[in-house]
Amino acid sequence: MGAGLLALPIGTAKCDFTFSTALMFGCWVITSLGAFYILKVTQWLPKGANIISEAKATLGKWGEALSWLLYLILCYSLLCAYIGGGSDIFNF
Repeated sequence: MGAGLLALPIGTAKCDFTFSTALMFGCWVITSLGAFYILKVTQWLPKGANIISEAKATLGKWGEALSWLLYLILCYSLLCAYIGGGSDIFNF
């Protein structure tokens, strides 16, 4: 579970319970559909394929470039989050 999923109840606390539940259910549906689509592509391609090669095979060159960009942004944001969180350890 990521921090975004854990923050959903706090972020929707001002709304009523029904809206918050529907929003969380919608997020679950979108996440599950995305996971099933990735699973389908992974089973369709040969063994050893990764996200970039899957994007190239299904979406073409533009999909490959977009995949690279999004993957690098994800890695950069994770690196920033870990460095920001770990800096408290070394703060004397």
